[in-house]
Amino acid sequence: MLCKLPLANGPRAGRRCAAVMFALAGVVWSCARTFLLAGGSCAPLVRAPPLVGLRGMRAVAAKAKEVYSSSLPLGAAGPKSGTKAPKQAVVPGSAKSEELVLGQELTGTVTGFKGEAGANLELGVGIPGWLHVSFIKNERVEKPSDVLAVGEEVRVRVVAVTDQSVKVAAVGRDLAIFQKRPLSDYEPGNEIQGRVVGCSGKAVFIDVGAMADGYLSADQIPDFDLSVELKSRFSVGQEVTVKVLEKTNSRLGLTLMGR
Repeated sequence: MLCKLPLANGPRAGRRCAAVMFALAGVVWSCARTFLLAGGSCAPLVRAPPLVGLRGMRAVAAKAKEVYSSSLPLGAAGPKSGTKAPKQAVVPGSAKSEELVLGQELTGTVTGFKGEAGANLELGVGIPGWLHVSFIKNERVEKPSDVLAVGEEVRVRVVAVTDQSVKVAAVGRDLAIFQKRPLSDYEPGNEIQGRVVGCSGKAVFIDVGAMADGYLSADQIPDFDLSVELKSRFSVGQEVTVKVLEKTNSRLGLTLMGR
């Protein structure tokens, strides 16, 4: 009703009317923003005298900022336009994936399922955990969702660690790997007997009695022609003598004797 001015009053009256409406809109907007963002009161703004024009609008904005800032904790800064929420901080004392030891017990939280194949877990180590359906119980499990629920905590043991995930088994699941020797029993330079359990294009995997199969890279095989497939020289079950080249908490690097 403030703008019911005769057109005959001229453009000056029209501009003044527009300025009044903009100022009032600024007051309403400031009140809403104060309630939503700071939980403050609109009383200081409502009691402000009528303001018009650009100067008035600036005063309204300054008043809104004052009310909002006064509601923040001491030393806190208000949100900035266009900024993203900070990432969740890492929980102090949580393990890192490279520090995990095979057989180590952890508590994981189920975050979802991959069909009937298994469950994804949050382990707090920087990379996700993977619990295969066959590693949940000693008894056969048809679907992981039959015995687990999203949000449920599960005690698990580390089976293998890669750059992308941590393979785990439920603590109650009996696996042969947990009956083998820990990698801490091995040192670089140790000569050991092993048995070939598989080959890839670049390496031979050898069971040396450890929790993880030894990794024999093709470049650690004396006089081996890299253009020839490893399967042509090594067969599953073949006995070999190897030497520990290097080790980590989850991997055992080998070299073939005679190198």
